[in-house]
Amino acid sequence: MSNQESQTFVEHIQRAAARDPDRVIYTVLDDGERAGETLTNGELDRRARAVGATIAPRVRPGDRVLMMYPSGLEFVVALFGCLGAGAVAVPVALPDPSRLNRTLPRLKAIVEDAAPRVVLTTTRVHKQFAPFLDQFPALARILWLTTDDVDPTASEGWSPRQVEPAALAFFQYTSGSTGKPKGVMLTHRNLLHNTDCIARAFAIDARDTSVTWLPNFHDMGLAFGVLIPTYTQGPAFLMSPIEFMRRPARWLEAMHDHKATACGAPNFAYDLCVRKTTPAQRAAWDLSRLKLVFNGSEPVRAGTLRRFAEAFAVSGYRPAAHHPCYGLAENTCIVSGGNAEIEPPTLRVRGAALEQGVVELAPASETQGVTELVSCGHTVLDTELLIVAPTERVRLGEDVIGELWVRSPSSGAGFWSRELLSEQVFKAQLADDDERVPYLRTGDLAFMHDGELYIAGRLKDLIIIRGRNIYPQDIESAAEEAHSALRPGCGAAFSIDASGEEQLVVVHELDTRQPVDPDEVVSTIRHEIAARFGVHVYSVVLVYPRTIPKTSSGKIQRRACREAYLRRKLDMLANSVLESAPGVRWAGPAPTREVVLALPYAERLGVMTEYLRAQIAQMLSVDVGAVDVGKPLIDLGMDSVLAADLESLCAAQLDAPVNLDQEYESVSARRLAKAVLSLWDEPGR
Repeated sequence: MSNQESQTFVEHIQRAAARDPDRVIYTVLDDGERAGETLTNGELDRRARAVGATIAPRVRPGDRVLMMYPSGLEFVVALFGCLGAGAVAVPVALPDPSRLNRTLPRLKAIVEDAAPRVVLTTTRVHKQFAPFLDQFPALARILWLTTDDVDPTASEGWSPRQVEPAALAFFQYTSGSTGKPKGVMLTHRNLLHNTDCIARAFAIDARDTSVTWLPNFHDMGLAFGVLIPTYTQGPAFLMSPIEFMRRPARWLEAMHDHKATACGAPNFAYDLCVRKTTPAQRAAWDLSRLKLVFNGSEPVRAGTLRRFAEAFAVSGYRPAAHHPCYGLAENTCIVSGGNAEIEPPTLRVRGAALEQGVVELAPASETQGVTELVSCGHTVLDTELLIVAPTERVRLGEDVIGELWVRSPSSGAGFWSRELLSEQVFKAQLADDDERVPYLRTGDLAFMHDGELYIAGRLKDLIIIRGRNIYPQDIESAAEEAHSALRPGCGAAFSIDASGEEQLVVVHELDTRQPVDPDEVVSTIRHEIAARFGVHVYSVVLVYPRTIPKTSSGKIQRRACREAYLRRKLDMLANSVLESAPGVRWAGPAPTREVVLALPYAERLGVMTEYLRAQIAQMLSVDVGAVDVGKPLIDLGMDSVLAADLESLCAAQLDAPVNLDQEYESVSARRLAKAVLSLWDEPGR
């Protein structure tokens, strides 16, 4: 169908329902595997109107509605119901009840900023969070509506409110420093235009079948998992991000089973697929139909593209299907991408020059100090890209690094309730432009080469780990509060390229007047950061007082600190790095139930503990001796992603389906061994 007929997604859904009411658009994959609930055009229209009719009496046009949903169709229905009521949808990640000290502050900040009139959620989520609302009076005072028990007859006779394309539709909250996320204001026109950009850039239409696990509160997940399917009318299969992380093979199995032609994820997911699948699995899958495998949301790595292509060649995967792209929430989602039927171009440049902001191509004979950059494609529909000197605000030529500026109908209306910042970011102007044309400042450093966009770094100090944006100030604050022996205001957090991916480094001054064990301080820092942010620290460096680089006004110089770290110029007291080390690994196959249960309990526990200790050491890339079996996994540097890996290992190798979602912050290798043995002791196993 022609998408140019509609000016908003609400209109589009009504037209789709009228033309092809029985066409199945969305299918949920239960447990990431079995096809479950489906949603047709007609059902989406009816259910969305029922939600809209329910909330419309309670909100005025432009009122904010908080959306607290797990992955699934209830979010899809509620989103379009919210838009039909003329309200502004504000999706948020569900706080983890087991880690409220880490996950609740962000939700509180969003509620305080957006001031929603209503919370939309499911009955299950409402029951789950009701006991915790006394900790959050602002949220408790808001009207909660559960959409899974909305009266379906409410849609009868109710029509969506008429809204202008320029009206606000959606707030996309981005990571903000010091716990203050910023809400990007997106209009109905923004959503429709950017979705059209994606469809055209990647040539997606109703003949394409997609499989996605991306979170629905993330800009890429919203675009690809929610908007694109109804826009193109191509069937989409949705799985939970948790199910993907537990067993990445599910994603690939689903692509094989449902003959997918399109999928996408951040760069780390493709490395995960290589590491967590076997040659036998790959040989059994047919991925030859894939024409779009997009890669975005974090730096795209040439090594990842090669490893994925080599690993899945046996599956019929074509490297030309891989499409690196670039986007940001401030532009709804996509900015550049799409190079149909050619392998992504790469550029070999001298790393030292790149760090100084200069592009120097490296000859093929040069191997030392070379960085390989991957093209993020070319500009998409109606979008203008400029490379600008950020201070002078003048346009730069090809092969010159500057800040990337964007002009597009997809660019948002600004940050909610932040007028000055909105003016600076969304209405930037070139110094020599008499017409005062506004541009969006991305904060990313880039250059153009042969018409292709290459991202060279970040103007701001943002850290991106596995597709998540993390502000260094937040990491530094958490580290500082972890131990009394750390000097206030004397820490730096930054990322480096190590082991083929972006890794987190924390450097902090230690008060040498206090008699402390540096190993204890390092462990405390690792625990605090993993608990708050769900990421592990690759390297913790403790340095002498008054040695960390600062400006004359006392501000931390993160880039100077990073350079000193890489050049090994820091005045170190201690340096703990999670890197490969020689040591004893578990020899032979995993222990079996029959053999282990025949042993006395003490021996059983010893065997299982040592096996798990070896596996944990391998996951953390440390010597086995560095794994204290009595310490919580989080203290060893394990984050939620690695905990999911360990959970998968227990299920696959030991036939022990442990659940570490709410346990890895307190469970140790020894406690985990006891849990496995307890499962093995259950009758009927």
